[in-house]
Amino acid sequence: MKTVEVREPAGMLQGRDAMLPSRHPLVAVVTPVYNGAKFLAAAMQSVQAQSYRPLLHVVLDNASSDATPAILQKFQGQDVPILTKRNSAVLPAPRNWSEAVRLVPNEAKYFKLLCADDAMRPEAIARMIELAERASDVRLVLGVDNYNGVPRWSNLPPGLSIFESNNMLARIWSDLADVPYHHAMYRTDLRDPAIDFFDSKVIGFDAEATFRVLFGGGRCGFVHDPIFETIGHADSLTSTWTNKVAAQSLERLARFEHYGPAALSQAEHRRIAKRELRILCRKLLWRFAIGKRAMAKRDLQLLAERGHKLTLADVALSIATWPGHLYYRKVTRLRPHRPWPATAAKPAEAEPVAPSPLPERNAS
Repeated sequence: MKTVEVREPAGMLQGRDAMLPSRHPLVAVVTPVYNGAKFLAAAMQSVQAQSYRPLLHVVLDNASSDATPAILQKFQGQDVPILTKRNSAVLPAPRNWSEAVRLVPNEAKYFKLLCADDAMRPEAIARMIELAERASDVRLVLGVDNYNGVPRWSNLPPGLSIFESNNMLARIWSDLADVPYHHAMYRTDLRDPAIDFFDSKVIGFDAEATFRVLFGGGRCGFVHDPIFETIGHADSLTSTWTNKVAAQSLERLARFEHYGPAALSQAEHRRIAKRELRILCRKLLWRFAIGKRAMAKRDLQLLAERGHKLTLADVALSIATWPGHLYYRKVTRLRPHRPWPATAAKPAEAEPVAPSPLPERNAS
């Protein structure tokens, strides 16, 4: 891949330690962009407006043909340093995201994803770092986002801000917890220079990265207030690529079959496996109904290759359970969590404290 040279303010890395005392870790915000001129300035301004320091904004321009380079130039020399690079040719989206992550300097302890058409509230990074620094085994931090101005209900217990990673996986599947994977903040030491951080073989590569990191153990932080802004529009990556390919439903099942068995009990795994197949069956029926027969037949073939051959009984059951599933997603799931019993144990959210050694007994 040919690229132009990295544009980095002179002395930026050398002077970084002086930006704040060393107890404040450097955070890199990573923005891959392709023809993002319509929203890029707002995204970059939201980084400049962050209350947290030290901060670095890494932007990889995927050979944009619009005004993206001019916008990047305007933000040079502002308070938050900007490290930019431009590809000489357009890369597939997952590859471009991985190359953007590679640009994060090793001095940065964390990197936070920010799509070129999204934004963050001024306190977002500070809130995430507060959770990330509570314990050394916190590997990533997530939070609530506003989708076109409306908060998305996470369905996670508001009394917990630090989750065991395995427990977060279980809640995503069992409770249909909704977390914005594209706003995740990761520890930089999770990168492997020899491996792309995002899997180019899947459409939902941002979700796959989060599941992979969660499966690796440790803990996960979650900010329950809406600190991110996700903008849905006709030119977004989801609208222009993901929805047209429409393979994420099968990827969701594949992720469940890959990561689910170790995160769930056998009984819960069987229950969710049936639910996921019913959901997929309903989507296939809908594609047949709206004339996307080729896409539906493709997915049926892929399902069969995974060992799932849908029967008429499966179709009938998926239709019969459709109203109940919609009611759960639209009504039941959105209800406030019931208070835990007063005697309920809560996991520690800070670094475990080693027990004091027992005092020696006096010889007698």
